[in-house]
Amino acid sequence: MPTEEVLNVLDAAAIYRHDRYASPTAHAILAEKIWGALRDLGVARGRMLVTGPYAGTLAGVPAPRLGAPGRRADAGYRELTAAIPPARWPHQALSPAEYTTYDPAQHDVVIANIPMAGLQPRSVHSARRIEQAHRALLAQAVARTFPGGVAVAVTAHQILDHPASATRHFLSTRKARLLGAVRLPGTVLHHHHPEQASPVDLLVLRRPLPHETHAPANYLGAVPVNLPGGVELVNEWYALHHPDHVIGRPRAVPDPDRDGTRYTVEHGEIPWDNALETALARITSTARDQGLTAVSASWNPPVSRLAPEADWSARATSPNLAAGQHPDPGAHARNHRPGL
Repeated sequence: MPTEEVLNVLDAAAIYRHDRYASPTAHAILAEKIWGALRDLGVARGRMLVTGPYAGTLAGVPAPRLGAPGRRADAGYRELTAAIPPARWPHQALSPAEYTTYDPAQHDVVIANIPMAGLQPRSVHSARRIEQAHRALLAQAVARTFPGGVAVAVTAHQILDHPASATRHFLSTRKARLLGAVRLPGTVLHHHHPEQASPVDLLVLRRPLPHETHAPANYLGAVPVNLPGGVELVNEWYALHHPDHVIGRPRAVPDPDRDGTRYTVEHGEIPWDNALETALARITSTARDQGLTAVSASWNPPVSRLAPEADWSARATSPNLAAGQHPDPGAHARNHRPGL
């Protein structure tokens, strides 16, 4: 068996190759499916924040011509913000700007493409470091979403499958409601060797409004599942409730670095983009039936004024206004935005 030192070196090389071997075409397809789901949830206007590799692509910026300058630059980690455009695809003439501290603290839509989601770390040190980063970036994505807004995260399957459920409990305690999750093979977005590929989860989350009742979460536990090749821990969302949301064939494969097996998902017979669109349609249909559609806080339509957050401006104004001279009904609350 390789030593931890050797595995650390192999992980460092795999991390370096991760974005270089990313698929621009797959990310563009993923963006189209995500925005189809967002429109189905009622996203019409407001402000969005898109973070991670291929942030411009996931925001809906039309792909540059093959060979045009800047095509590979989108693969680096970026944080982009822009107004949500009308329902056309791709978002023609969209010019997102780099996120700064002067931009809104929270947004109506947050799309977080968490780095290294499809990479299978081989050393214990790398696994812990990447796992910690994924938890932090997922929590940050939720924190940056207005109550009533939607956060979509592309993250590693370990967030849902980990034996410890602390991160899932954190999300469920009124921080965010999981509208649904879809699992993709780890080789969809990046051209990894199967030994280095890890399944990728697409999480669709909605920040609850204060008046909404807390619903029991059906994704807190991970249960052992008999798979071809062995037994693996799989989140109950997939194992018990929605096995059809695993796009491909789940398997247990020999772990080349230690005794035992590890969990993976191989490509299935149905094209992944068609299967993803079908799964997202189920998620959005169920959310609409339960009244869990998107509410824009920065647009501030009348129906959103059921909650105090709906009257908050997207940008904070001067706190030096004289008492009683508020420019709008929510000015008195602007300095009290909720965090996680």
